[in-house]
Amino acid sequence: MIKKLKLKFILTIVFIISFLMIAILLSINIILNIDMNKKNINTMREIAFNNGIPKIDKHIFKSTPPDNKQPFNISFSVKLDKNNNIIETIYPLDISYNNEQIEELVNTVLSTKDEYGKKDNISFLKMKKPYGQIIVFLDITNSNQFKYNLLYISLFVFIFSLLFIFIISYYLAEWIIKPVKENFELQKQFIANASHELKTPLSVISTNVSVLSYEDNVLEQKKWIENVKAEVFKMNDLINKLLLLSKVEVISKNNNKQYINISNIILNDILSYESIIFEKNKILKYNIQPNIIIPCIEDDLSTIIRIFLDNAIKYSKQNDIIEINLINKNNQIQLSIFNTGIGIKNEDINHIFDRFYRGDTSRNKEIEGYGLGLSIAKKIIDNNSWKIKVESVYNSWTKFTISM
Repeated sequence: MIKKLKLKFILTIVFIISFLMIAILLSINIILNIDMNKKNINTMREIAFNNGIPKIDKHIFKSTPPDNKQPFNISFSVKLDKNNNIIETIYPLDISYNNEQIEELVNTVLSTKDEYGKKDNISFLKMKKPYGQIIVFLDITNSNQFKYNLLYISLFVFIFSLLFIFIISYYLAEWIIKPVKENFELQKQFIANASHELKTPLSVISTNVSVLSYEDNVLEQKKWIENVKAEVFKMNDLINKLLLLSKVEVISKNNNKQYINISNIILNDILSYESIIFEKNKILKYNIQPNIIIPCIEDDLSTIIRIFLDNAIKYSKQNDIIEINLINKNNQIQLSIFNTGIGIKNEDINHIFDRFYRGDTSRNKEIEGYGLGLSIAKKIIDNNSWKIKVESVYNSWTKFTISM
C-alpha cells in the first residue's frame, strides 16, 4: 500500500512538472520562432521600401552575380515590370546563386499568391511598386539552424530535467510519505496490541464459562461467575480507553474551549483520589495556586489529572510520595506530577507515550494496565498546544511537567 502510494505520488509530480516544462519550452520555441519570422519580414520589407538596397554599405551590391560560389547569407532583390519581366537584379558581392537559379526562384514566387513565404532556406516578400513589383529574397539558413539548435537544447533540457525531477520526487515522496508510513505502522501495531489485550480476557471468559456449564456446586459457580465479571470489567475498561483515544485523535485543537478556573478543577480531582492514595499507604502532597484561569476543555484537564494520578499510584510503593503542584510563574503556568517509586529507565522515556508501550516488563506483570493512559494524555496535551517534560531516575522518582 505504501509503495503504491509512493509510486502514485512520484508519477503525479513527474507528470505535472513535465507537463509544465513542455508547455514552457514549447512556448519559448514558438515565441522565438514568431519573433524571428517577424524580424525577417521587417528586414525584407525595409529592403523593399529601399528599392532592394538594405541599410548597409551600398558598394557591396552590384547588378551581376559573380561566377564563384560563396556562402549565401545576405539578401538579394529582383525588380519586375507590370508584365513580370525582370528589370533589374540587385546582388550582394558574395551571392552564391546564378541567373538561372534566380529566375527559377522568381517563377516559383510568382506562382504563389502569398505576399510572404519560404522555400528551403530562402524566404521571400513581394511588394507592389509603380514600375510593377519587387521581390526580396532573404537567406534564413542561420535562422533555421538557430531553430533546430533551440529545439535540440529544449529536448536535452527536458530529458535532463525529467531525470532530475524524478530523483527529487523520489526523495520528496520519502519525506512526505514518512508520517503516513509511520502512522500506518502504528495502526498495524495498535490493532495487533489491541487484539492481544482483548484475547486474554476473552480466553479467560471462555474457559470460565465452559467450566461453569459443568459445575453443579453453587459456591463454585459463583467463583467462576466472579472471574467472568472481572474479565468483562477489564475488557470494558480497555474498550473505553480505546474509544477515548480514538476521540482525542480526531478532536480539534480549539474545540469548545472556554476560560475556566483550572485550580478548582485540579483540586477537586486530587481530593477524589485522596482516599484511594491513603488506602494504599502512600503520601499525598499538593500545592495548587488558586484562581489560575486559562482557555481549555474541563473534561480534557480532568482526564489528564486522573491519568497521571493513576500512573503515580501504580508505579509507586508503600510510603512513597505523590505530589502535585500548580504554579503561575512569570505568566508561565506549570502543572507537575511527581512521585517516588519505580521510576523510568532512560531508554524507555522516549517511548512511554507510545500506545500499549510498557517498559520494564518484568515489573509490569504485577501492575495492571494496558499502556494507553499516557498516550491519551499526550494527545490531549498536543491538542491544547501544551508542552510536557519527563524527568526520572530509575528506582527513585518520576516527574511529569506540563507547561500551559
